[in-house]
Amino acid sequence: MYEPHDLDDLTPHAAVDAVIEDIAAHPVTPGPGGLFTATRHISLISHLVTRFAGDSLSYAEHAHEQPSGAWRPVEALTTAAVPLAQALTRYTQALVSLAALSRPTPHTSTKDAVDRIDLHRHLPAIGHCLSDARTALSSRVTAAPGVPPSPDTTPGRRR
Repeated sequence: MYEPHDLDDLTPHAAVDAVIEDIAAHPVTPGPGGLFTATRHISLISHLVTRFAGDSLSYAEHAHEQPSGAWRPVEALTTAAVPLAQALTRYTQALVSLAALSRPTPHTSTKDAVDRIDLHRHLPAIGHCLSDARTALSSRVTAAPGVPPSPDTTPGRRR
């Protein structure tokens, strides 16, 4: 199981892959464990969004001093942040169903069945969002020569 700080030393592409692997290894299931797991996934994805925003800012600040190709990491990171934010939205929407299915004394009812259906509507979309983020990073250069993100100026970055 990854923790957000475990993603800091990975490239953006490797960090997205690590989150995808973690989500596949620890799927969200109806019940109390699913609420915990979804919260963990939200934490990992939130960390990526914050990191990508901070790294893109750092690259943007240095891009004006570099050749024209130095802007590509800014585009890649900001483009990848969009589907990650969409995955966060889906997880947040799924929390309502997960909370309902995590009641200490669940009763089988029509409402519980609807909550299960609603949960399973969001989970596949989350996978698509993460895949879109990976594609955004793969289709663009995510590092400019000589312009690494600065840990001192990158919000949310811990070293």
